Amino acid sequence: MSAIHAEKSVSVRAYRGDVDFPALVAFIAMQYEHEREFQKLERKHGGKVAPRYAEDLLRAVEAHEGCLFMADIGSNPVGFIAAYCMSDPDPILDETARRHGHVRDLFVLPNWRRMKIAHRLLAEAEGHFRTIGISRLRIAGVAQNEAMTGLCKSCGFAPHAIVFDRAIPMPMKGTRT
Repeated sequence: MSAIHAEKSVSVRAYRGDVDFPALVAFIAMQYEHEREFQKLERKHGGKVAPRYAEDLLRAVEAHEGCLFMADIGSNPVGFIAAYCMSDPDPILDETARRHGHVRDLFVLPNWRRMKIAHRLLAEAEGHFRTIGISRLRIAGVAQNEAMTGLCKSCGFAPHAIVFDRAIPMPMKGTRT
């Protein structure tokens, strides 16, 4: 399917717990594995954490004026976005600038990427926050994920904060420092 055809045939709708939970769990497992490839950290396998993560995600979305949207092509889910309200801890910022929407998860199946589905999901999330009076949206992800970084730039996001990470060299077991 061409990108233009996929863009026209994709629909974005609110999450339906009664039918969407299995797809959400599968997407989270795949997303987690994708991120694990980039980070090279000792992380648990995505399939082991996905059901609990999905439950925690649903609670966070519900508790913090959030949204969870699914992208479908036909009747098949191909991606999702989950976002909710947060407050920046920086006390120097005005309260209206501190409160923002936070995209916790955004995922599109590999075969459907680069077809503007993520753009559509982000637009729906923006619409949700606009209706509740929030004018800022933030998205965070693994810095090594160039596709995510490219998506953010193409959608007009700019870096808000940069976090650098470095492993601390540790002595081998049985040796002294």
